[in-house]
Amino acid sequence: MQQYIEPLIKERKRNRRVAAEMTFAITGLEQKLPHDWQKTLKFTSFKTALFRFLARKWCNNDNVGLMSGHQIFLGLQQTCYAFSVVDGEVVRKEVTKMACHHEEADTRMMLEAA
Repeated sequence: MQQYIEPLIKERKRNRRVAAEMTFAITGLEQKLPHDWQKTLKFTSFKTALFRFLARKWCNNDNVGLMSGHQIFLGLQQTCYAFSVVDGEVVRKEVTKMACHHEEADTRMMLEAA
């Protein structure tokens, strides 16, 4: 059995990062892009805002040509969505068997790969 001694190093790093966290809102494609993507992707609020935007944007039937013949999965917080084209329309379905409560990205990826 693994034993973790408090306070965890990761917890301290997270607390420092949250203290410096900015709030992001992604409103549309016309919005100005961040100059430093690597730095911006370190902010949890940016990643959440980006995935929420994609979950809304990909439902648009303007994406039929792009998504046709593919099934795209998007993990947004604990929910997983599958996007596909059915009868000429983009369909978004919640995939409950792929719901994930893992916080760390590497653990989520291994779960999704399995």
